[in-house]
Amino acid sequence: MLRLPPYFTGRFSMSNARIEELREIGLPQWMLDLATELGMDAALIVWQRLSDAAREHGDNRLHVPAWSTFLRYQRNRFILTLGDQGLPVEDIREQVRTVLCEQISLSHVKRIISSM
Repeated sequence: MLRLPPYFTGRFSMSNARIEELREIGLPQWMLDLATELGMDAALIVWQRLSDAAREHGDNRLHVPAWSTFLRYQRNRFILTLGDQGLPVEDIREQVRTVLCEQISLSHVKRIISSM
């Protein structure tokens, strides 16, 4: 169950004083940036969820998958969609290069299409 601080507003509100509290606690800059970007309330929820998940593992550590995992998944879905539309492998590779700004070999495109 989520335990929220009493001043939780339910909105993505921001105040420099609240961010300063996080700085005083000694949180790393990336967490301060997260609070600034998402809003303090959302950042506190993320922090609590991460903390709870890490505690479940018993050593206060948590595996965070690399962002590239999501990007690769999205790229592969894009390739599969184009393959389902009947585009030739060469055209798919060109679309990946143009739209996603990623170089990929023809053999890799073929492997992705054949995997599904």
